Amino acid sequence: WELLLGKKLYARDSDIATVNAVLNEGLASLGQVRSDVPDAIQSVAVSALSKKPEDRFPTADGFRRALAKAARLSGMDTSDDAIADFVASLLGDSLSQRRQEITSQVEHSMATLDLGAAPPLSPGPAASSPRKSQGALTGMVIGSVVTGLVSLSILAVLVWGDVLRPSTGSQALDAPVVTGEVLQILLAPTQSPELLSTELEPLRAYLERVLRQPVATPVAQTYGDALDRMISGEVPFASLPPNLYVQARATSPAVQIVAVKVHGNSWGSDAILLASDRSGISSIQDMRGRKICYTDPKSTTGYVLPRAALRAAGVDPDRELASAHVSGGHLQLIQDLVDGRCDFGGTFLDNLMNARATGVSTSQIELIAKVGRTPHDAICAGPSATQAQIDGLRKALLDFDPQRDAGVPELGKMERLTGFGLIEDNKYDALRAALNAEHAASAR
Repeated sequence: WELLLGKKLYARDSDIATVNAVLNEGLASLGQVRSDVPDAIQSVAVSALSKKPEDRFPTADGFRRALAKAARLSGMDTSDDAIADFVASLLGDSLSQRRQEITSQVEHSMATLDLGAAPPLSPGPAASSPRKSQGALTGMVIGSVVTGLVSLSILAVLVWGDVLRPSTGSQALDAPVVTGEVLQILLAPTQSPELLSTELEPLRAYLERVLRQPVATPVAQTYGDALDRMISGEVPFASLPPNLYVQARATSPAVQIVAVKVHGNSWGSDAILLASDRSGISSIQDMRGRKICYTDPKSTTGYVLPRAALRAAGVDPDRELASAHVSGGHLQLIQDLVDGRCDFGGTFLDNLMNARATGVSTSQIELIAKVGRTPHDAICAGPSATQAQIDGLRKALLDFDPQRDAGVPELGKMERLTGFGLIEDNKYDALRAALNAEHAASAR
């Protein structure tokens, strides 16, 4: 349940409140938060969490079998081969490199191992048992090799686990930054420039240390400004929301994803429609004739997907809404709803969950509907980026660990950045379909 939901099920502000929740509170609807989880999987989760022991699975193996059956019914491939392929797609290069390093060290140890001459056989009864002495020698050799293998394995784990790697660990904190051309990574203004700069400053400093060159992360004035400056070659890299990446890719095939942000250990986010509780809105149909807030006309979760959801529900966003207001950022959109500047608007789920951490009250906000899922912002390379720059930046981003490299489990109260990952371009196909629908509607 917690793996699927991404948060503790019964965690409360105190131990007493948590225990009370475990004993007395019912289950929240997982499907309302994760509609993409198949019903069969949800059913297994509900059974496993029954408050009556006799209604739960009697053994862990029974639980495992039920999950496996639910996965098969839902069309999920959980075979060893599928899992191996998935792990290889994430860690294949690292594991291969690790194996090569260990093999090389073992071969070197074997080549330099001096076994010496066999000890002379002592007279007496032992002299009639040469096989025993030879077996003892063989055991000594095998023991030495095994000991060497264990030591090398531990060394490999330490080295490849970054415990001993000096380039990005604590030993590198005082390393001088090599001067040279500033590497610019332009940020789309998904939040206020001050908030973005503050929350991502540890990442910028980390990149400077690892890449050994100055790194700047300016914030673009608008979403469109971020797109234009990367496509024109003014900056080699930009952090783009999904909609901007799709548009950039369509404009220039040279554009590619370097790495996608991972927030709270998830590469994607749910787009949602929110409404002020004063508006009386309880469904998408109720939004007809009301005022909408947009974050930016090029925002994925703040513009494209909300408009697609309105059309799918039979509400024309261009003809059947009272008016529109552009908030300019996701956090500001929630504040605009609280302040009554509009009746409803679109954003992403994490923005709603994290708004309280920045002092924005969400008690007057209602979540009306989930309207799609999309990848998080991605660091993208434009036409002016060289392959060497792309490879260097990608490796640095994929190696980034907030705890190790910045001393915190995640960066920022809003960003909640826990790392970077790689995703396939087909993760954007649903967004492309929504954009095509938007363009077709605008052409009518």
